[in-house]
Amino acid sequence: KLPVKLFYFGLLSAFVWLVFVGVVAISSFILFVFKPFILKYDHHRKIAHRFLFICARCISFSNPLWKVTWVNRKQLSSGGPYIITPNHSSLSDAIYMALLPIHAKWITKAGIFKVPFIGIMMQLAGHISTVRGDSDSGLRSIEKSREWLSKGVSILIFPEGTRSRDGTLGRFKSG
Repeated sequence: KLPVKLFYFGLLSAFVWLVFVGVVAISSFILFVFKPFILKYDHHRKIAHRFLFICARCISFSNPLWKVTWVNRKQLSSGGPYIITPNHSSLSDAIYMALLPIHAKWITKAGIFKVPFIGIMMQLAGHISTVRGDSDSGLRSIEKSREWLSKGVSILIFPEGTRSRDGTLGRFKSG
């Protein structure tokens, strides 16, 4: 029984990754084609943010093992802007956070912006890049966050800075 379950789990995992790569690649291509329009007219970068939200929805719905339950969703979508600081225990955290019903800019490590397709989407969405261990980069991130907050756009940062290996809460990064 166990090998059969592992086989089906492997098939499901492969399917979810195919959906992930396909959705992100197609969305990135569309955003890249419309990049001049986005940069000129979409000052809050809501179009690219919406594409990230659509990608997250497609990925979360493609895996029947994931279940998203909203509690007090209306409370989050009213008011703001917010500074959101979730724990970071797995790769799926980013997908779940992209499903939030608010427009938010993420502070993320600079390396994410170098990942094919995802980096383009993050850049066009106006997310904030920071270099770990570089205090000048940290200050620029804070200034960019301040600018977005003054425009009514929320900020999301994983204070642990990285995923934990065992799901426990990690040390917060300084800065």
